Amino acid sequence: MSFANLNYILSRQFTPDQTRKKLLKFKTLVTVLAVTDKIVELALSSDFKDFEDGLQYFTAIENNLKILLSRNLKDYKTAEIPVMTAGQFLKGK
Repeated sequence: MSFANLNYILSRQFTPDQTRKKLLKFKTLVTVLAVTDKIVELALSSDFKDFEDGLQYFTAIENNLKILLSRNLKDYKTAEIPVMTAGQFLKGK
C-alpha cells in the first residue's frame, strides 16, 4: 500500500495532525521501496487487471521479497512468490 493511499484512508477518520503522526509511527515499521520506471512498465505490460496490484507485485519481485501481503488474493493466482492476507501472515500460515 502506498503512503498516499494510507494517508487518504486515515484522513477520513482523523485530523491532519493525527494522520501525520500515525503515518510517522507506521514508517518506523516499514521500509519504503521505490516504484521505478521498470516496475511501472512491467505492471502496464502484465495481465494484472488492477494496476496497483501489478505495481505492488513487481515492486516485490524486483526487490527480491519472499512474500507479499494483500487483501486481494484472487488477483495473484499466478504469482511467483507467496501472497497472503495480513491475518494469514500473523497466524503463520
